[in-house]
Amino acid sequence: MQDENVNHASSLLSSMLLTDRRLPDYLFKKKFDQYLFFDVDITSVDELIKAIKDVVINRITSMPDMAVFSFTEKAFVTWMGRDEDWVLKINEVYKLLRDKKDYNGLVLADASMKCIVHQPDPVSMGVFAFSRENGRDESWRNISDNVNGCFFDLTDVRGWLAGGSERDSSLIESMGREYLEALIENYD
Repeated sequence: MQDENVNHASSLLSSMLLTDRRLPDYLFKKKFDQYLFFDVDITSVDELIKAIKDVVINRITSMPDMAVFSFTEKAFVTWMGRDEDWVLKINEVYKLLRDKKDYNGLVLADASMKCIVHQPDPVSMGVFAFSRENGRDESWRNISDNVNGCFFDLTDVRGWLAGGSERDSSLIESMGREYLEALIENYD
């Protein structure tokens, strides 16, 4: 049974992820309903891990089975279920990978292929792509303030590019106008 779980987990990545690409390119073999982006390290920001779990449970599936992979090796590390502490699990994975001198990021993929989280390394932007479960059409923004604080989407990016505030200009300068325009082009 253990080998079947590992084989299933490994097949998730090959079914969902285009492994030779990085943002702002499109990274996935299929289209999803929603793309959320984040610009903090998934292995060190507990609020981000909690926000991912909140979105998964509240908008994607009430019974998640998330496989965790090393970005470097694309190797399966562990599963995370609904009742587990995802922060603790990610911290354990982080320690395990660092002990093996793997300082890159993680990929999380749902067993039902409804969502995937991709961050190649701690300093690169990550993307959380998902398709909603039937009947769960509400906005991700309505889940919690923590979720709102962890992610941005294409609506936000369009606002930054159209806006004229100091904050908008600062975000465009730090991320790059061409990069943000490519996100819109590739994920819209």
